[in-house]
Amino acid sequence: MPRIVITEPDGPGQPYRFEIDRKHVSIGRGSDNEILLTHDSTSSEHCTMERVKGGFILRDQDSTNGIQQGESLMQVIDLKDGMELNMGDVTLDFQLSEEEIETLSKEDFVPHQMKKKSASQAEAEVVKKNSLALKENSASSDENKLSDKSDSPSSSSPTPPSPPSYNQPVIRSGVSSAKPLLIFILIIAAIFTGMTISHKLRTGDSLPGKLIDLLKRKPVSEKADQTTDPSAPLKAEEKPTESRSAGSEPAMGMGVE
Repeated sequence: MPRIVITEPDGPGQPYRFEIDRKHVSIGRGSDNEILLTHDSTSSEHCTMERVKGGFILRDQDSTNGIQQGESLMQVIDLKDGMELNMGDVTLDFQLSEEEIETLSKEDFVPHQMKKKSASQAEAEVVKKNSLALKENSASSDENKLSDKSDSPSSSSPTPPSPPSYNQPVIRSGVSSAKPLLIFILIIAAIFTGMTISHKLRTGDSLPGKLIDLLKRKPVSEKADQTTDPSAPLKAEEKPTESRSAGSEPAMGMGVE
């Protein structure tokens, strides 16, 4: 069984034994510790002895005077057979039997030894950790902003035009083709109105009425065609309206019986 001897100033050494598989042993002035100390140089929760793979370690629990190996204050000490340590002004001797040493040697031991950092070093580490945390938070915030901008549509990006309705080209085509015709009709109407007013002022007659009378009359060329057509029958009741003059000869092609 591993053995430790606690020796306080001006007092005899007090030995303690425990099983080799014991995982945790607390040491301090507090009543809830497994090994009680009485000297004022020790803290209520001074340190703990822990079983690790391949051996034991002594870990400081943020005590006032700490744990010391030689002249160095330590945070963690790898315990070895025959080692003497200080807890404040109290001495701790660690001892193992040959059988225990052989048992522990079969396990792979990983060193845990660590010096205790000074107050300034501890403060610097806290500041460094806080600075790193702020940088990580800032980087995470920037990434979230970039992600939001890439996901949301940009205000400067052009809006795709909506497709024109099916009837729009037909309506535009009709309006564009009817416009020249309408302008032409208006021009003709204006010219005709001007001619009508001018004719009215010069002759006193209405130009539209005169045009209508002309359209109602039978064309002269049509009457001439009817008199010269030899195949057209003569009307029996038709008489010459003009008397022949004395000594005139009969018209050609018409005999008197």
